[in-house]
Amino acid sequence: MKTSLPSSVLRLIKEIQENVPKNSKELAGILQNHSVIREEILPFHTFNHSAKESYGRRELIRNETFCIYLMSWCPGDFTAIHDHGTTQWGCVLALDDFTHRLYQLSEDKLELKDNRPFLKGQTAAVYNNVIHMMGNAGKNNALSIHIYGTSDSQQQVARDTRIFYPELGQMTYTQGAAYRLHPENMPERLYDFPGLDSAALEDYFNLTEHHRQGVSTFKTLH
Repeated sequence: MKTSLPSSVLRLIKEIQENVPKNSKELAGILQNHSVIREEILPFHTFNHSAKESYGRRELIRNETFCIYLMSWCPGDFTAIHDHGTTQWGCVLALDDFTHRLYQLSEDKLELKDNRPFLKGQTAAVYNNVIHMMGNAGKNNALSIHIYGTSDSQQQVARDTRIFYPELGQMTYTQGAAYRLHPENMPERLYDFPGLDSAALEDYFNLTEHHRQGVSTFKTLH
């Protein structure tokens, strides 16, 4: 397993440390000038993640201000619907093509706000009140870089993330990963939430029924 981070990631870390973004837009600007090279980061993949983890997740760096993860997606891997807790600024960089859903709260229900695909080379802003779901509906393995930051060094980044489970009409809080429901990974505490509106719920089940639990065996489709 690789342990020394590639040069493109080290340059990105250095730039963020020297010019700490105030918001997601500033971070997106940094990413445009210091993009991560897919071939360099590929050896750090976690495509062989366990079935109870609905996608692969590897932390590359964490300090008092920000953290960076490499997410690895086998065909069929998806997150749960989730927000980003204490994250005040952040971005996702797509190194491949993804299915993406953006939601908004309206009258206590989640509505589908945007269903445009998230394509290779694009960035998507993430912060505390962004609620979304993403995954790999393609036929090949996929990678993405996720950066979460805070302007408050006293508050740990990416904590108290809400995970929504439309299957149950309930939600939970996690301290990081946004895995989908799995019998071996059930949360200890669940809380009621009003759910998705009818259009968003139909879209969610159409998507997750087709990709339910993803592909459980590791595939070397780089």
